[in-house]
Parts: sequence; C-alpha cells; structure tokens
Amino acid sequence: MKRLLILFFILQTSAVSAQYAPVEVEAVLGTSQKQGEADVRLFGFNLYRAELWVDGGGFSFEKPFALSLIYKRNFTARQLASRTVEEVAKMEGVAVSTHQGLQALEQCFRNVTPGDRITGVAVDHDRAQFYWNGQQTCEFIYPDFTRRFFGIWLDERSIDPRSRARLLGQS
Repeated sequence: MKRLLILFFILQTSAVSAQYAPVEVEAVLGTSQKQGEADVRLFGFNLYRAELWVDGGGFSFEKPFALSLIYKRNFTARQLASRTVEEVAKMEGVAVSTHQGLQALEQCFRNVTPGDRITGVAVDHDRAQFYWNGQQTCEFIYPDFTRRFFGIWLDERSIDPRSRARLLGQS
C-alpha cells in the first residue's frame, strides 16, 4: 500500500509539473498555457519533444507564442541551422540558397544532447528570441521570420501534419 501511495504521489507531481511553462516562456509571455505537444520522430527514431506555449486564447501567428524542443538525441548547432534552412526552403518551394541568411541561426543554437531544451519565442513577424536550457542565446531578425521558422512545425504546409495537429491541440 505504501508503494502504491508513493507511486500515486510521483505520478501526480509529474503531471502537475509538466504543465508549467519553461522559465523563459513565462519571462517573455507572462502567464501562458501549453497549447499542445508532440514527439517528433524520423525513421522510428525519437528526435525531440515539441511543446507549443501560448499566452491564452489559442495559437495565432499574429501574437507572441513559444515553441520548446526538448531533444532526445545529439545534434550540433550547425546541423540544426542547416536543417532549418532546408525545411524553410522546402516549405516555400525555393532553392536553399534563397535563405542562406538563415544559416546565421547557428549563432542562436547550441550543440544539444538528450534533455537539452531550445525554446524559440516569436516576438513579432520578423523577430524571435532563442533560449538554450533557459539562457537567452540571441535575438534573431529576418523578413517574415515567425511564419518561416515556426511554420516548419505550425504552418498548414508543415512537413509533419500529425505533429502540427498535436501541437495545435487538435488531436
């Protein structure tokens, strides 16, 4: 019985703590709530867990929001930035060279290992702030950056419609 009570307490505590936004999200958005979450996989490998945080009233590209990625595998900052450029170009149907300016995102990212968290906070149409494990790494400005970058996960043209639906709380 004692073990059962301990297990119940642990599960309840985990469920409650899982609902709190990362400190960087609270600092920028204020009171926020998790819109949705999704485990992102490629060829059966779990890459990261994505969490969408909004300040209330649901998600919109027109108001501030945050997307946290909690990594399950190792990636270099260069790999993350290169993959970002590739995905934006693919979504827009243009050559990668069209968005080489996005490669500068490498300065915003850090090499990640399992458990590391990178959070992007969409501040306005052209600007986002990036955090690594709660520490701000940069503020990035690029034309229509919010829709281009966060669209990888949240735009209707997303490469992963199931994860998009989960992030938006639709499934």
